[in-house]
Amino acid sequence: MSGEIQSLLFNRETGQGTNFDVHLRNTWLLSNSPVPEFPITTDIISVDCKENYVICLTNRGEGYLFNCFLPNEILALRRNDEHIIKLSFLGNSILVMLLDRLTMHLKFYLMPLPSTNPEERIQILDQLSIVLKDIIEYDIYNQNLLISIQSIYKIISLPSGNILFQSSNGCPYYNRNHIITINTFQNSSLITSIHLQNNQKHEFIISDTGRIMILDHFEENLFFIHDQKIKVYNLALGQVDEVSETPEKYFVGKENSVAQFHDGIMIMVANTKKVNLKPLLVCADLSDVVVVYVENSGIFILDVDGSIRQVIFPAAKIRALSINRETGTLVVCTRRSLCFYN
Repeated sequence: MSGEIQSLLFNRETGQGTNFDVHLRNTWLLSNSPVPEFPITTDIISVDCKENYVICLTNRGEGYLFNCFLPNEILALRRNDEHIIKLSFLGNSILVMLLDRLTMHLKFYLMPLPSTNPEERIQILDQLSIVLKDIIEYDIYNQNLLISIQSIYKIISLPSGNILFQSSNGCPYYNRNHIITINTFQNSSLITSIHLQNNQKHEFIISDTGRIMILDHFEENLFFIHDQKIKVYNLALGQVDEVSETPEKYFVGKENSVAQFHDGIMIMVANTKKVNLKPLLVCADLSDVVVVYVENSGIFILDVDGSIRQVIFPAAKIRALSINRETGTLVVCTRRSLCFYN
């Protein structure tokens, strides 16, 4: 056990303060639920869950599905000659994105739940010819694809294949069902945001032509980088405020996002303090908590104000994290095993 972990444990047990604000409430406990036994060669790189179902993707393009109520009945989701590059839940189905290694074209399938046979799947988007390099962004939460084919940019809704947006005037930014474009004029830049579902439009001007990079677009706030700062435009107030310096990394979750700096992280909501953590993995899929994994330190359960609710000390290196948005269960994944925290 490292000295950092020993110190944190000792201070927590003796009630002494540390540089972490720890509040052990709503404690998540390790579940006794049985988990499946994966093949010995498995190396899991991503995991997701919905209701009582869990899907896992490995570094060799293998996909697995199991039901938490029937963990011994694990189902392999690919055929022998296939390579899966993405698995996600889409309504009451699983979206399977396959890569043809010879042509580099993608094929998309839906597998209805419950499923006991990987052959029971329906191909979608078969009218499109998409290669891997055409995909710019895949929004797993809203199930939209931003693609570029022959310099034409399209946002496609899954599973219908409907085109929500199309442009040949350069690549737009896409975030949380919003299209954001930046038009530079002689002395200023115009930022335009359009919601894809209700077509609500917002525009504001930055009074110089410096580089602008869009980070995130919550319903009321548009976060962007400009002049070496994270700034936020409040759509309701029509004003721009500075938030922080430019981050090293930026993690987008379903409900929250996390900016990582050289000296810590910040959850991107109002009045969030900086927390002295540098995570390898971030899961921000619930509205009230954010989960981060810091190698050699543990898994930290954070409130959105930056306070730490709980620290979990895993026995092995963590490869993936996921939160079941229906049950609130945390799924922690090592190379070939899973742990559930309720």
